[in-house]
Amino acid sequence: MFKDYLEGLKGNIQGFRYGRTEIAGSLGDMGTFIPLLVGMVTVCGLDVASALIFAGIFNIVTGVSFGIPMPVQPMKVIATVAIAEGLTQHQILAAGIVTGAVIFLLGITNLIQGLNRAIPFSVVRGLQLGLGMRLLMDGINMVTSTHRFLGYDSISVGITCALLVLLLFFHTRFPGALVVFILGLCLLLAESPGVLATLRLETSLPSLTLPSTEDFTVATFKAAIPQIPLTTLNSVIAVCALSRDLFPNKVASPRKVATSVGLMNLVGCWFGAMPMCHGAGGLAGQYRFGARTGGSVAFLGGAK
Repeated sequence: MFKDYLEGLKGNIQGFRYGRTEIAGSLGDMGTFIPLLVGMVTVCGLDVASALIFAGIFNIVTGVSFGIPMPVQPMKVIATVAIAEGLTQHQILAAGIVTGAVIFLLGITNLIQGLNRAIPFSVVRGLQLGLGMRLLMDGINMVTSTHRFLGYDSISVGITCALLVLLLFFHTRFPGALVVFILGLCLLLAESPGVLATLRLETSLPSLTLPSTEDFTVATFKAAIPQIPLTTLNSVIAVCALSRDLFPNKVASPRKVATSVGLMNLVGCWFGAMPMCHGAGGLAGQYRFGARTGGSVAFLGGAK
């Protein structure tokens, strides 16, 4: 059995691709990842280096393990509550540990399979539709909140980028996500040409972080309990259903995905990693922008 598992990993690695579309696809979930990470770093004091290091490691491990562009993204409820209510870094990590422990238990005991069979398929599709609409509305709100029609960071830039994505929707030579990403970097340098002079190399390694009992209590009731149902439905059941549609030869099982989500948080959150999960929205976004193999998320992990 172990030999078969290693052969499967070897096959996944051999299937990696690193073309333009794979690189563009790796950016398909950045619209969720970057704002939530930046919010938790600036408002809550989360260590950005530790968050990126573990997100990168888990991206690579996920790409090798699943062989498809399975996303690694922040847990949205925990991130939203943390930013809105100003949770501390230790409370964010405690919420990730509690959520990870519950999801890991569901996976390792295979109870998640029972939930997968019991939950109507219409609920899963409804969740996917709702998440898509929510992300669309969030994108519109982020564009309109600039309150400027012209400028480097303005409504006109948002409309231009949206039109570029639509025009390049099926273009493989110039993937829309990659074009918009490069355009964003150019606008950043045009608006703040001195930003490159402020960059410098430093060494930053994760360190053991121990939340207190009070941190666990606050985090469990404020963030973990609301997060667990969303993680179970969106990050496990819905993403497995979507993988069956997009990759019928590499279907992700609920047990494997739940165990993966649990381990990411039970390992990483003790060392400053933000609470992370897989998700149907991230997989759909990465696939739509061109990702087809685990090489896409492995490339993204290396960049992180």
